[in-house]
Amino acid sequence: MRVSAVVPVKNEERSIGRLLDALLNQTRRPDEIVVVDGGSTDRTADIVRTYIAEGYPVRLIRTDHAYPGQARNIGVALSKGEVIAFWDGGMVPRPDTLERLVQPILKGTADFVHGRLVIEPAGFADRCFMLALLPAWNAVQNGFRFNAHPVANTALRRSLWAAAGGFPPWRAGEDQAFREGVAACGARVTYEPEAVTVFRPDESFPRLLRKLAVYSRHNLLAGRGRLWHRGLARSHLGAFVLAGLLVLAGVPLGVAFLSSLVLETTVRVFRRAWQKRDFLPFSPWSPPVFLGSWLLLLGADLATVIGAIAWFLGDRLHLAPTQFREPRILESLPEEGA
Repeated sequence: MRVSAVVPVKNEERSIGRLLDALLNQTRRPDEIVVVDGGSTDRTADIVRTYIAEGYPVRLIRTDHAYPGQARNIGVALSKGEVIAFWDGGMVPRPDTLERLVQPILKGTADFVHGRLVIEPAGFADRCFMLALLPAWNAVQNGFRFNAHPVANTALRRSLWAAAGGFPPWRAGEDQAFREGVAACGARVTYEPEAVTVFRPDESFPRLLRKLAVYSRHNLLAGRGRLWHRGLARSHLGAFVLAGLLVLAGVPLGVAFLSSLVLETTVRVFRRAWQKRDFLPFSPWSPPVFLGSWLLLLGADLATVIGAIAWFLGDRLHLAPTQFREPRILESLPEEGA
């Protein structure tokens, strides 16, 4: 069976070369690597073109815009493989990762294979993100606990992608929705812990918060508020109740509110640190990381609220509804017949 690697990217000039080099040096090299550029404004497309010019089995599909799910759909639709493997920018698979991912499919024992995603923080913001916001182990397969949030570092039969209906166009929740579609098809899903990909987010606090506001809005667009917003509302409800009790006890309103917020956020960060104490590649008890995570969690809550307000005004009240335009292909290399 032919294997196609599909990679959605946008502004990944700092990492796309590492990913392509890693894919081209796999023990089982993909028959083609389809890079779908969702509107980069940096040198991402230029770097991919250099690999094409050197004769590597790399394709570039450049679009005017595309969220990751849309880009994956385009990449799969234009690919030639019977087996599809997904990666994202910022990732570096180990040399035998693709071989391990596709082996159960080629043997006919699985239709969808998860690999193990190892996140290596590139800086202080990444460590705070991993502590404050990254889910801990949230799935179990073959007796292993692992984080099943992203679709990156997976392989599946192309026919399964079609049967599941592809990815929805949202910016958040599209991975989970696709997994639900896969499960609804009765697919045989397995986990291969030795199929390892390293991910270096290399985030900054402002970029993280901007993303979270968008994710918040799209999560509500996807009808998944119960998975995020409802839990956040419950947490803050407890803080409001505590603040009310303090006010009844004679504490000034401002002091009561701030005290309750500080306590609630501290408890949430402490709980995350305890849950992830064996999961993180650094100590969650480091004072700078704990404080940075505390501040990031507060910022994330604010970004969540901003996204929810944008959804309510823009989409619920139809004042400025989100438009999911079909991406327009601007360039496809190499050209057919080239």
